[in-house]
Amino acid sequence: MISLLYVNEKKVESKLEDSLFTDLKIGKLLEHIFDNYSEADEVIEILKEIPDKESLQYRQEVFNDILNDKNNKLETLYYELVDIVGRFSSLKGATENIKRKVFYIFYSYYYYVLLEDVKKTFLEINVASKCFKNIIKEIDSILEDKTIITKREQITRIYENIVNHLFFNLEYHDGAPYYQVTFEDKENLEDKLINIAKGLNVNFVKQPKSVAKHEINPYFLREISLNDAKIYNELNNYYEANKNDCVDLTELVKEAKYYLSLKTIFNRVHNYGIPICKVSINDNNENTIIDAYDISLMISNIDIVPNDYYASDNEYIQFVLGVNSGGKTCYLRSVAINYVFFMTCGWMFSKSATLYPVKFIHTHFPNEENYAVGEGRLRDEIKRLDKIKSTFSSECIAFLNETFSSTSEEKACVLTHELLDSIGLSKAKVMYVTHQYKIFEELHDPRITFYTPVVIEGENNIRTHKIKKVEKKLLSYVGDILNKYGLTRKQLLEKKANKGDNHE
Repeated sequence: MISLLYVNEKKVESKLEDSLFTDLKIGKLLEHIFDNYSEADEVIEILKEIPDKESLQYRQEVFNDILNDKNNKLETLYYELVDIVGRFSSLKGATENIKRKVFYIFYSYYYYVLLEDVKKTFLEINVASKCFKNIIKEIDSILEDKTIITKREQITRIYENIVNHLFFNLEYHDGAPYYQVTFEDKENLEDKLINIAKGLNVNFVKQPKSVAKHEINPYFLREISLNDAKIYNELNNYYEANKNDCVDLTELVKEAKYYLSLKTIFNRVHNYGIPICKVSINDNNENTIIDAYDISLMISNIDIVPNDYYASDNEYIQFVLGVNSGGKTCYLRSVAINYVFFMTCGWMFSKSATLYPVKFIHTHFPNEENYAVGEGRLRDEIKRLDKIKSTFSSECIAFLNETFSSTSEEKACVLTHELLDSIGLSKAKVMYVTHQYKIFEELHDPRITFYTPVVIEGENNIRTHKIKKVEKKLLSYVGDILNKYGLTRKQLLEKKANKGDNHE
């Protein structure tokens, strides 16, 4: 069966570190959305694996179809898929011959029903992705095959004999098979079943036209089958001739659940008032995001201020400096989180975006462990950073938050210069949130742009920050400090003069 995640074969360009999902609060966000650790972990398991570019475009199209399914018909198909995979698992796990034979017929019957339902649903919702269109073609080739048509006729006949003549059905509950026996007063069948059950220490309650559900008992299955030797023989002969013709769709369950989980995430975020967009994928290393949102702030119900992001072949290093609580780390997370979702489904949380696909996404946040002040923590930072440096290329993007903050500013500046040397002309995209104001004045490099929080007046005269590009170097930062504390430059100079007079 066709994969929903990869074009040809599973091709993973790189695997994201667990620390990235902690740094960006993606794990906590997903647990908040799903209220279930296991579902969040299942999504993260796939988010970790960066696909090749062709598969990224492939996923983007699939997710577009998923989002356009407003009546959730694909979700209904998903539960049919779960059912058929449960039947396959029971078939493979059965140790008794009679179980395998009965499980095989019911699995085969519903497998072809699923294929028909998939095609019907895809046509109803008018799928546009290459993936879903190819699935329709594959289903057509299966269902129209003359050999398959003959097999289906045999399967249907055996299945209907079991269901209609023996009043026996095989269903699933929480992934486990159970059988239903409908008690109707026809040819004393009920009495026969009750007598068989008594001999096997199975208790039935005699309730005409009601349904009893029981665990699968191989001896009971055999007794029911032998109630009609013709049915049993046909079942046996068909199974022996076709027992190896089973298709395992297990992998599709995980892939389908991933997309449906993404749909839940994107719908929940969108309902919060945040725009979502299909990213324009480019090949020229131009990267632009208009109104990127740090969706991790949803956990705390904090108003989210969107910011823009830009990087290119000429400007691919960003230093973000400025006042505390100005939104620098939120800005970094807004770009980083969106890059993760972009690289795994082609969609993100912004007004619009044009991005270049990467193979490596890194974060470098202060380690939460309690290192001794100074060199202990610093050595850890350098070690983690060396691993990131080894991947520097145009296909790498790194988000560094207060790196080298555990040492003096003098030494931090030296280490930052070494970091910039390692980036070289690799065109690796790096966003660096730092308090190293000294480096702000030292650097005169066309690859580097500087950004700082700027106070803006929001609704109801509430002040907040947006991250803006610095055009006049340190003067912009000083101006922002003045705005934060409601001072003019003249007032600041007067305070400084008064402080000098008081000192005298």
